[in-house]
Amino acid sequence: KRYPNAYLVLLYWDSEMFRRNSHKRKQLEKDLAEQDYRAKLFDLLFIHPENYTIPVDTLKNIKRWRRMVLQFESYMTQKHYKECYEAILSGDPKSRSQRAIYANIFQHFAEINRREQAERDGRKTI
Repeated sequence: KRYPNAYLVLLYWDSEMFRRNSHKRKQLEKDLAEQDYRAKLFDLLFIHPENYTIPVDTLKNIKRWRRMVLQFESYMTQKHYKECYEAILSGDPKSRSQRAIYANIFQHFAEINRREQAERDGRKTI
């Protein structure tokens, strides 16, 4: 007597569907770690969105994702692009992942500003 989706979980427990990244999976995907997620995200959002399977709830908010990427592109790192790419593909119906990514970008930017200000003032960074 299994739960209805136990077979699905057994097959895909270590996949992006469940946002899992085990050590074994990371070893298998070392080559994929060097991907350009900025290019992939721009392809997903602007160039060829029809080639991707985006959940319907996330598709309703796709304009917000586009606006966020264009607005904060100069502050984003590959890590931020990867987070956006994975959040869109896995689904973000209530925009929780998007708000978390906003916070990560702001935190990263504030940390850079703090370090630069400390260097200008001649202090050591913490």
